[in-house]
Amino acid sequence: MELISRAEFELLQVQRPTAGDYLEVRGVRFVQELQPSALAPAYAQAAMRAYRRGVISADRVVELLHRTVTLDDLPSPHPMPIEASLRSSSP
Repeated sequence: MELISRAEFELLQVQRPTAGDYLEVRGVRFVQELQPSALAPAYAQAAMRAYRRGVISADRVVELLHRTVTLDDLPSPHPMPIEASLRSSSP
């Protein structure tokens, strides 16, 4: 089928996507059957993006997502470039 490249496949073998990764990309979360979905996809995406950008903490994103994810489900936050911190502290 060749839906992804060999390099992408190998990356996924080493670093499996977490539930948080799926929320960030498509606002999709996996739930057991017969459980009502309580979060709008756009809301889940916004929460994950805020976490990835360092705007909110891991504990806060878990809280905002009503514990539909755990700390272990969260992807690593994006590292902030040093230039970003210098710009924000400049007068």
